[in-house]
Amino acid sequence: MQAAQAPAEEIETEPFLHYARGFVRLGQGRFEDALAQFRAAERLQPGLVREHLLPPSVREWILQTQVLMGTTAPARAALAALDREERDGIGMRIAEAALALAEGRPEQTIDVLER
Repeated sequence: MQAAQAPAEEIETEPFLHYARGFVRLGQGRFEDALAQFRAAERLQPGLVREHLLPPSVREWILQTQVLMGTTAPARAALAALDREERDGIGMRIAEAALALAEGRPEQTIDVLER
């Protein structure tokens, strides 16, 4: 017996629900739960039929959540793995600035945001 496939609208909506739940958990200070929701949204992104704004911002919020949790090494490694174009996007620059602040490098924060 073949499993029933979810309608396209449901597949399109699910990543956004995880994204929204991630923000709710972030606001509640439940950083691990927020990170799990953002990662779930990111995992579902390849299944989206249409191009959405969701994928880049999900990665940005994953990095910012890692910084809030104090797990700066994975955030730093993820930033280093990005190509220049993606890293220079405003959301990634904000994540990088947050990382610089968390690591005690406030002078780099302005440099990152102004580049």
